[in-house]
Amino acid sequence: VNAKQILEKNLNLACGNSIIVSDDWINIDFITESKSVVKCNILKGLPFKECSIANIYTSHFIEHVPLNKIKFLLNDLYKVLVPGGILRIVTPDFNEICYTYLKLINQKNLDEARFVKIELLDQLVRLKQGG
Repeated sequence: VNAKQILEKNLNLACGNSIIVSDDWINIDFITESKSVVKCNILKGLPFKECSIANIYTSHFIEHVPLNKIKFLLNDLYKVLVPGGILRIVTPDFNEICYTYLKLINQKNLDEARFVKIELLDQLVRLKQGG
């Protein structure tokens, strides 16, 4: 392990309440009340030097980014990653949500189907935290 590898950090982007407690991870989000999370408007740029982050993880965030900001965000993420760094983006499984909805409709379980439909629509159009 060289000195550069020791200094590299991992980034938990738009972490919400899913905080990674480790000296190797930086948790970052726009809204936070936690002292373990760096408060930052991610869509205006990341507060990290080029090639300073080893790995970036984000879950259920990118689908809420306005389309006109996606290219900027991805370029910014790429800029802060070290060469060979890993970006892992977790998104809702649209196919699974649709399959579950149709299965519930076929089973005449309309209350649960309605909930799944609301969840699906919320994932597609939500502009702020909390649904």
